[in-house]
Amino acid sequence: MIKFDDKYFKDFVFTGEQVLKNFENAMKDIRIAHEDEIADVKFTYSYDALIKGGIALISRYNKKVKSVPGHHISFVSVARHPAVHEIILECRRRERASG
Repeated sequence: MIKFDDKYFKDFVFTGEQVLKNFENAMKDIRIAHEDEIADVKFTYSYDALIKGGIALISRYNKKVKSVPGHHISFVSVARHPAVHEIILECRRRERASG
């Protein structure tokens, strides 16, 4: 289970559709990063996918990031959680299976 610091995260009820949309947005950026040949594009889209994947994970737990100083640090700590790595691995498995 992920621990969310109340200083940086607030409760927010997301619908399943919203969570799925967040996840799909992350997957879209992963696909772009994977398919493009330009290193800067790969980096930018990989970074964006990490952020969007973190947002998808956080929304799955019905949490939303507060706009307060330092929230990005707490967000990155959540993005480093093993569950995010599992999401990334699942994205890769799905990509391989579909293509």
